[in-house]
Amino acid sequence: MAQQFIAGSSPEKALKNIRSIRKRRLAFTVDLLGEYCVSEREAQAYLDRYLEALEVLGREVPKWEESRPLVDGHPGERNPVCVSVKLSALYSQ
Repeated sequence: MAQQFIAGSSPEKALKNIRSIRKRRLAFTVDLLGEYCVSEREAQAYLDRYLEALEVLGREVPKWEESRPLVDGHPGERNPVCVSVKLSALYSQ
């Protein structure tokens, strides 16, 4: 059941699945799995994961033909991929 919600174990591995969703003209957000962190080392690891996701998505998604807006006027659907950032994952305090 979880496979319908987990696109891949890394941004690179998720590209095929999220592109498939976008080809179906659906809007979605990308979430990195995990909750709050308890140490600065863990917070740095989450930050590194977010930066990797942004780098991969920023490089690949603009190449997609289906990256055009889904509907005019709806801000959540103007962007081909939205990334949800969990602030509690970026700072242990």
